[in-house]
Amino acid sequence: MSIREKFEAKCSINTIKEAKVFSRDCEKVADEFAIKFAKWILLERSGFNRQTETKELLEIYKKEKRL
Repeated sequence: MSIREKFEAKCSINTIKEAKVFSRDCEKVADEFAIKFAKWILLERSGFNRQTETKELLEIYKKEKRL
């Protein structure tokens, strides 16, 4: 499931309580994504060109992982 699909699956908000749950869930999804991206850079792309921009690496990661 892509990061967008994970957020969309949690998008039904009717109350403040649901909004708080939603924000915690979104934080978990974002943290999970950030950790996986960081591991990917460290483990799979350790030899990347140091001039490569972080945004470029993010796009490569998303393409490879089909996110």
